[in-house]
Amino acid sequence: MESLGDDTLAFTVLNSDEWKELENSVGKEKLEFFFTPVSQLNGLFNMSMDEAMDISEKRQIEKEKILKND
Repeated sequence: MESLGDDTLAFTVLNSDEWKELENSVGKEKLEFFFTPVSQLNGLFNMSMDEAMDISEKRQIEKEKILKND
């Protein structure tokens, strides 16, 4: 579920083993596209809606490319 630009962000907590298991299950490219460690989200809560929407539009294009490869 894409939550960037929405009024509610989605989070999940995984330990290192669970992260690795998910990476093995769905592949590194998809995992890194759909999930980002919170430590890498600096500035996320301070970004404007315009910035969020720009990122969301770019991600939609990337998402279509990633899912097309299935």
